[in-house]
Amino acid sequence: QPGCPLHIQIALTQGDESVKQVELNTASSNYIAGMGMLWKFQQTGKTKNVGFEAELSWKLWLGLAQMHFAKAHYSDVEKCLEEAKEVVLKQFGEVSAPMVQLHKHFANLSIALGRYPQAQRDALTMLEVCKKVYGDGHPESGMAQRHVGSCFTLVGKYEEALKEWFPPARELLKKTMG
Repeated sequence: QPGCPLHIQIALTQGDESVKQVELNTASSNYIAGMGMLWKFQQTGKTKNVGFEAELSWKLWLGLAQMHFAKAHYSDVEKCLEEAKEVVLKQFGEVSAPMVQLHKHFANLSIALGRYPQAQRDALTMLEVCKKVYGDGHPESGMAQRHVGSCFTLVGKYEEALKEWFPPARELLKKTMG
């Protein structure tokens, strides 16, 4: 690939089978760059990073999880999310903006797998962390409340979703976002 950094070219030609199967003309450039960076981290032993590389690393794991999610490779999604979570916990802690994102992705994975009670627990955890990070009156908290309401409908708790989760979420989002 002309103009492609060497470590990405190496990853594409010598990486694992999932990398070899990437079609360059349809693959996301972030996915290709992510695979190259992860290969580089693996080769240098820097998979457990700190500082800038840790932030980059958790975002790459999240990006890979999203790519696998789009292809319905859910076991790979779970592995990538767990890797991202390990980096986030070490670098940013449980109460952090990256952890809010990860809880949302875990909830979405649980929904995709039909694990609705787990999705509900994941969404409630996301909301709890979200409120600690952003506060009750932040738009992110309203979005999290809406997500919780959606999860409640999946487990058949329509009444609770319609009374306790959706109206406060709607009011908060209307107030904060117009």
